[in-house]
This record gives sequence, structure tokens and C-alpha cells, in this order.
Amino acid sequence: MQFGKTTTLPSITVLKPVALPLLSNIPIIGEALFAQDPFVYVLYLMVILLMVFFYKTEWGVILHAVGEAPRAADTAGIKVHTVRYLACTANGVLGGLGGAYLTLVKLGFFQENLTGGKGYIALVAVILGRRNPLGVLIAALVIGSAEALQIRLQTLGSTIPSQAFSMLPYVVTVLVLMLSMGKGHDPAALGLPYERDKR
Repeated sequence: MQFGKTTTLPSITVLKPVALPLLSNIPIIGEALFAQDPFVYVLYLMVILLMVFFYKTEWGVILHAVGEAPRAADTAGIKVHTVRYLACTANGVLGGLGGAYLTLVKLGFFQENLTGGKGYIALVAVILGRRNPLGVLIAALVIGSAEALQIRLQTLGSTIPSQAFSMLPYVVTVLVLMLSMGKGHDPAALGLPYERDKR
């Protein structure tokens, strides 16, 4: 590309919303919840599956045990490192789906720094949701509502600088996090390496 010349951007293709019959006709919430892109329906399915996985299966109990007391889990014959690696892999896959959503649905293209700090907001949603899939979904909806509000406020033609509106989701995130301080329950072994030979 030469200086002073522009290149033609490729046509942007995004996944289109798919309205679910009957459900999308429910007053007030129908269009908001059931006339969405396929990623949203995958999200609904993942929340249900993860709730069952975490609280109704042996694998969920094992995951909780490794997070809370890895030495006790190891004593019970659980391969702590294997469980942790599998959990990290699943985390990476789900994080990749989040990035794919931004590329394939929200913007339709990829660029550097596409997330714009949303990873930190996702961490806050996990903390606010107390690591419960349904709680995380509700926390994400609250934070997402703040982001939608800032977009609406920018379109009102106010004399307030757009940067003030752009920081609204981050301000709401920090305020909600401050109000919930001391109420969360992190796994006891969160972020701590497990070395089997050390006592």
C-alpha cells in the first residue's frame, strides 16, 4: 500500500440472527432472547450443560475437589495435573468462542486489540457470578446492558465527549465489583501450583 492511497476493504459478512418460532413472539423478552445469532443459542445450551456438569456429575465433583483441596484429591487417586490441564484447555476453547463471536457476529472482521479490554470484564463477570454458570450469565447481562446503554447515549447527540460514555461499562463493572467485595468465594487452590512431592 502506498502513502496517500486507500485499499478497498473486503465486504463484511456477519452471522445473521435466527428467530426461533413461537419463542421469539413472547412479549418483551421474545425478540431480545430468541431472535439472536447462533452463538447466543450455543451460550444458552452451554449454561445448561455446565450447570449439570458442575453440580450433577462425578466430573464436576472432581473439578471442585481439585480447585478446593488438590492434595486431598490426589490422596483420593485423582490426577490433579490432568484435571487442571483439561480445565485450562476447556477454558481456552470457550475463550476462543468468545473471540470468534466478536469476529463473526459483532464486527465481521479481525483486527489487533479487537477485545478492547473485555477480557478483564469477563473476569469480573466470573467473580460476580461466583463461578456459577447461571450467575455468570446474569452478571454478563448486567455489564452488557451498561455497554448497550453507552452506545445509545452516544447516539443522542449530547455535547458530552464520547469517551465519557465509552467508559460507562468499565465504571459499572468496577462499582459492582466494589459492592460485592467480600461476598465471593474463590476456590482455595486458585492460582496455586500443586507440587505432589512437597508437604
